[in-house]
Amino acid sequence: MTEMVSHWISEGNIKSIENGGAYEVLEEEVYRFIETYRLEGRAFKEGIDDQTMIGRLLEEITDLKKQKYTSPLH
Repeated sequence: MTEMVSHWISEGNIKSIENGGAYEVLEEEVYRFIETYRLEGRAFKEGIDDQTMIGRLLEEITDLKKQKYTSPLH
């Protein structure tokens, strides 16, 4: 887990403050990262254009319909 967080810090995905050779990450930065990571590849990812957003929404709708019709409860 530590290696993964270190990788995210080095990639600039999580902002950190260096303090005597150790890195500190603010709590709100962790929440921002989690929210961004959760939306990765989804329609509402920050910074995507409208056309991409609409395409992703259509894909999500198609996937939800497939789940509905393949559900054992249907």
